[in-house]
Amino acid sequence: MLGSCRAALEDAGCAVTDAAPALSDADEVFQVLRAARMAEMAPLLRDHPGQVKATLAWNIEKGVALRGEQIAAARAGHAEIFGRVRSFLAEGPYDVLALPTVQVLPFPVEQEWVTQINGEPMATYIDWMRSCSRITVSAHPAVSVPAGLTASGLPVGLQLVGRYGADRRLLEVAAAVMALGN
Repeated sequence: MLGSCRAALEDAGCAVTDAAPALSDADEVFQVLRAARMAEMAPLLRDHPGQVKATLAWNIEKGVALRGEQIAAARAGHAEIFGRVRSFLAEGPYDVLALPTVQVLPFPVEQEWVTQINGEPMATYIDWMRSCSRITVSAHPAVSVPAGLTASGLPVGLQLVGRYGADRRLLEVAAAVMALGN
């Protein structure tokens, strides 16, 4: 599906290049910083343990167990990733970074989270959202636009990431990409 979106962009005169900044270290940074924020909900878990779903309880407990050293390392990693993405978009010939919004097709609402992708188990309930969480760690503006439908009619999204501080330009690009689909 995203291949047809790529073709439409190329047909519209866009230069599409296979390139991306390295972001694999963003997973640990995201997990730690998210858990640190979740620790704020420790009183909720303590006061209402049976009313907090297991995935949220896990994330709160992970946050409570963090050491200052882990949080400091994650903050340093956050700054490094920000700089890496900023350099990638500023120094390259790229106006935006385009990637899938999520790693999987929409799944039944009864399924709480994706437990595996292409046979690879997801260790946590947030791992299946890596394409979004890695961009979140970069602190760059991002927007998701419709990129079409699968053969069975399920929607597919294209995530566009812009230069830091260039939110308006990113929205202009997003509007142009959406116009291609109409």
